Amino acid sequence: MAACYVEAIQSVQSEGPYLLGGWSMGGEIAFEMAQQLHAHGESVALLALLDARIPSTAENLADEDFEAMLMADVVRYFGLSSDFSESLKLLPQDELLARVLDHGKRAGLIPADIEAAQAHRLIELCKSDFRASRNYILHRYPGRVTLFKASENLSESLVDPTLGWSDWAEGGVDVQMVPGNHATMVYKPNVGILAEKLAACIEQVGRIELANESMRDSQ
Repeated sequence: MAACYVEAIQSVQSEGPYLLGGWSMGGEIAFEMAQQLHAHGESVALLALLDARIPSTAENLADEDFEAMLMADVVRYFGLSSDFSESLKLLPQDELLARVLDHGKRAGLIPADIEAAQAHRLIELCKSDFRASRNYILHRYPGRVTLFKASENLSESLVDPTLGWSDWAEGGVDVQMVPGNHATMVYKPNVGILAEKLAACIEQVGRIELANESMRDSQ
């Protein structure tokens, strides 16, 4: 996926510096894109990860177990209690999906016209993404990471303020807090603050690149 996206970007912009970013699993993909670009001698001026966690290896789950886990995670993103999420795992799959769709629509996080058949296709895509993430092997990145972290933590086990990226970014991690949780940080009104912080980072990168270009010209 990363190689495909790099090829697409370079068809428009043949050389760096590049600005990369991704939300959730998209952050992992952006991270690997930056690795590939660096390996080819290209400059990555900004690598923005939007509440992306480092991929972790876990045992293989049966499809039905994975689907129940996925649905419970999604419901937590809707702001419902963990007890409610756990109770969903006891439901038959069709009823589980119907309940999740209902809560997602009422929370404004799922379009009102999405039907169960469409949701099933999305679940299959999520399964593929999950397996790709679990199979990804991390390597230390030579540059710096900018992490936009959701202020509402949905997992009590995540205590590292860098979400684990400090172990993999040689240039360090700049943590920018954004209101909301993993899902709601990209919805109104929280997304407005995210946009402001991201724009500020892009502007700062632009100033640095302009200064570097001026120095090269003077030499």
